[in-house]
Amino acid sequence: MLSVLKKVHVSLAKLNWWLKYRKTWLENTCWSPPDYPGIKVNIDGSWLKGQNRMGFGGVIQDSVGRWLGGFSSSEIGGDPLRAEPLAIKE
Repeated sequence: MLSVLKKVHVSLAKLNWWLKYRKTWLENTCWSPPDYPGIKVNIDGSWLKGQNRMGFGGVIQDSVGRWLGGFSSSEIGGDPLRAEPLAIKE
């Protein structure tokens, strides 16, 4: 019985830690514009292991958040480490 209570206590401690930092992550994970008159390029890449396919793309926005352009592409093969650099190259 003591070992079960200890496991419950550890699980609750982990949950409380996660909830505390989740709030911080949610508050701090939003797009912020560049200083005027700059532009910002945001990129991302992904890889679908089951389909052996990767995709990548990005958006270009100005200092007030207006969309100036974007791009996307996909390729067969690859891996997660290759998808991000291909987005930069594109």
